[in-house]
Amino acid sequence: MYRQVVVAFAMLLNAEALAQEPIPEDGLGPYKFGMTIEEIRSTSDRADWAVHEVEDARQVLSGGPNLVLGGARFGVSLVFEADRLVWIILSASGESACANTLPDMLVDLEPTFGAFSSAPSPTERGRLVEISYTPGGSEIRRYEAGALEETSSSTFHTSRRAAMFIQMTGEPDDDAEICRIRMTFSPEQATDAGQEVTLAEIDGAQSLVNPLWIERPDGRSFARHYPDQAMAGSIDGAATLDCLVAADGRLRCRITMESPLGAGFGAAALRIASHFRVLEDRSGASAIGKRVRIPIRFDVR
Repeated sequence: MYRQVVVAFAMLLNAEALAQEPIPEDGLGPYKFGMTIEEIRSTSDRADWAVHEVEDARQVLSGGPNLVLGGARFGVSLVFEADRLVWIILSASGESACANTLPDMLVDLEPTFGAFSSAPSPTERGRLVEISYTPGGSEIRRYEAGALEETSSSTFHTSRRAAMFIQMTGEPDDDAEICRIRMTFSPEQATDAGQEVTLAEIDGAQSLVNPLWIERPDGRSFARHYPDQAMAGSIDGAATLDCLVAADGRLRCRITMESPLGAGFGAAALRIASHFRVLEDRSGASAIGKRVRIPIRFDVR
């Protein structure tokens, strides 16, 4: 179903396909990051464009030409902040289970974009239960939403960081044999050079599944590191860390998400991360050098 996807992926269709450079640096097809809504509208005068207001004062523009991936037609949604394009989102339904659909697509995308193997993003939810790889080196992460492993609850994620950050998600429809595919494109952001571990280091490591923690923070650790002003204001918070396992089992981490911003929860999470230690996973395989995502929640109550 997804043969010739590399060629088709570079085409946004109106009546005729519009050519796209093999490796885009600032957008996809005629859509360039930073364009305004009116500039996007002008790329296809006959499209049935519609603007929707969403949370955080963002706007979503839809109704434009579809993207065709090897015979599957993807709808395109364009997300704007302050009337500037910041995300390109593609969505479609595959005709097979996600465990088959995602590898097939990645095999065809890798010659153009390279391996999808960057660190998990904070939007990846659930318990990481399995990692698989394509022959080209793309890492596919499977998560379970609940405590029980049920195929129908699995979601699959992979991502690629280069000129753009590309995240691909597969989620079963009500029928587990149908996969809802979502691809999100966003411009790569500048990184904080002051972080102890770099994105390049994290993206170059394999994910750690089912870590066997030999040390973990307890309630006293959270109380000791809770941001003072947030505690005084009864403010809850959260942070997500991307970490590498050092030779002694300790973690070297960077902040990938904190909420609310400016309340100190990211820095507090880094301090709490010093209380984690792991040397192997539950199968006995070494954890050294692997990456692990640590979501941390702060509850003042």
